[in-house]
Amino acid sequence: MGRPREFNEAEALKAAVDCIWQHGYETTSVRDLADKTAISTPSLYTAYGAKRYCLPGRLIAISIAQRGR
Repeated sequence: MGRPREFNEAEALKAAVDCIWQHGYETTSVRDLADKTAISTPSLYTAYGAKRYCLPGRLIAISIAQRGR
């Protein structure tokens, strides 16, 4: 069993969504996401996997939920 996450997942995903909405998905790097979320790059990969494989589905779902309010 891994260590518990030391960040608020909802806040991190919101920051990531905001970053991608601002800069566009293709031009947003994992480093940009790490800077915006204040989570280290290795921790982002551990939590969500590679940007193009695991992150988009989560971000899209949250983005739709946030923008639909």
